[in-house]
Order: sequence, then structure tokens, then C-alpha cells
Amino acid sequence: MGDRLVPPRSVKSPVSGEFLGSFLDARRSTASSLISVERPLAVGDKLSNRHQGKGVVSTILPEAEMPVVEFPDGTTRPAEVLLNPLGVLRRLNVGQLWEMHESLRAVLTGKGRPDPVGRAVADPAQLSRDLDEADARRGRLPLLAPDGRPIGGSEGVVVGWQYILKLDHLASGKLSVRGTDHARSPVSGQPSQTGRYRRGERVGAAQRMGEMEVWALEAADAQTVLLDALTQRAGARPEEADLPRAALRSTQAHLAVAGYDLVANESNRHAQALRWVKRDEIHQLIPAHGRETPG
Repeated sequence: MGDRLVPPRSVKSPVSGEFLGSFLDARRSTASSLISVERPLAVGDKLSNRHQGKGVVSTILPEAEMPVVEFPDGTTRPAEVLLNPLGVLRRLNVGQLWEMHESLRAVLTGKGRPDPVGRAVADPAQLSRDLDEADARRGRLPLLAPDGRPIGGSEGVVVGWQYILKLDHLASGKLSVRGTDHARSPVSGQPSQTGRYRRGERVGAAQRMGEMEVWALEAADAQTVLLDALTQRAGARPEEADLPRAALRSTQAHLAVAGYDLVANESNRHAQALRWVKRDEIHQLIPAHGRETPG
């Protein structure tokens, strides 16, 4: 930065926690602070096991409301995590089943231990025999609802221990809201992709709905939600109703600088033709296709 003095700037941290320290990067002329934050598991957080099985927490119940596993000796124990079996079928990561079978055998019989990572199960036949002798045929035990009703049929459900990891995909960090101000880029007119600081406080970027989210809602026939998300809550401006879509206008503005005019069809507002323009016409195209910078 040379001899130029930079006025002090106060920035409010978006999180609160234990301050661990700060450090300076002279090469990049930046200052960073390290804050330790504890975030308890919450609905919407993403979890993973060690077999590429991932899932999102759908609900968290008190221990008294969780189903209980009934062991062969008559004791019961509340289940800690309930996994959707369809996750195994989709990813075909059957390693998590072997992990549960091996751990269940170790608990019920007191013998055996999980094989090293990267190796196949040493003796599947012996594992099956040990589980049968422990009254846990096929690695299944009865699972009972709090009112005593069986869950999962007469044969029970697959029970065992797994390593469950908490990923850095937390609902509290993904949650954001947006208003009409500063929600669009002044250059392209598109919803802003990054947040920014305004008067010392971080302002989140506009929420975006991707193609997969739209198709998921379409598959569920959520027409009302789609209509609301893509129109009323999409930040659409009334004066833009008869103009080409914002993405097309942004492309037109960028091509105009390079000397091309992307002509839009007036009836369906889709791209129709691309023509080369003269130098003195460029200044006429940019205001038409671009946007005014908000004051």
C-alpha cells in the first residue's frame, strides 16, 4: 500500500464465539481474526458416514420419544440415529452394512473386531453364523416405538454402530434472507452471487434457485410454490415484463462491447440473430442492453 494511509474500519463479525487471536498478512495487506464457534447439531445440518453415505437431519427428538432397540437379553436401548434405507440402495455403499454387522457382533458376542479400512470382510460366513447364534439373524434386532409397536416388520431392522461425521454444511450458515436493495449486481442486473459489507455489517447475497431445485418442485407438482418462487419472490420488476430475460440482456451488453449485437425476438423475447456492428453504434447498444447503476 506504500505510504498511503488507510482509514480505520470497523467490521462486525457475523458470528459470536471465543476470540482466539488475529494475524496480519503483509503481502496481501489483510488482517484476519480467528473465532471458535460451537454449533450444536440442528435440523437441516448435513451428516456423513465413512462410506460416502450422506444425509440431512430431518428432525431431532428427545430421547424418550426415540424408538428403542430390544437386545436378545431383554434389555433395551434408545436408538441414536435412524437412517433411511433407500440411501444404501441409491449409492450401493454396502460397506456401512458390514460396519454395523461387525460392530453388532462385537457387542453381542464379545469377539471379533472390524477389519482394517480398505479390506473386504475376512469371513462373511462366520460373521453370519455368529450373528445367528446371538439371536441377531442377518444383523437385525427388534425396533420398538415408544408405545411398544414394532417398527420395520417382524424380522426387525439392521442395527449396529457407525461412525457419523458432521460436515461443514450447516443450516445456520446457509440460512439467508434478502431484500430488494443491493440484491442485484449493478453491472449485469443479475442477482448478486456474493455478500458484501454495508456500514460494517455483512449483507448476504440474494437467494438463488437452481435447476435441480426447480425440477424437484416440479416433480412434486408444487405449482403454487414454483409460481411464488419464480415470480412474486424472484425480484422481478414490473417494467421488465416486456423485456428479454435478465440473463439475455447481460449477454447482450457483454457482446456489445465486443462489437456484436445479439438481436432478441420481440414475440418470445429469445435470442434470434447475432450481427456485427460498427464502432459508432456500440454506444447506442450498451445503454439499451445494460443497466443503470443504482444510486
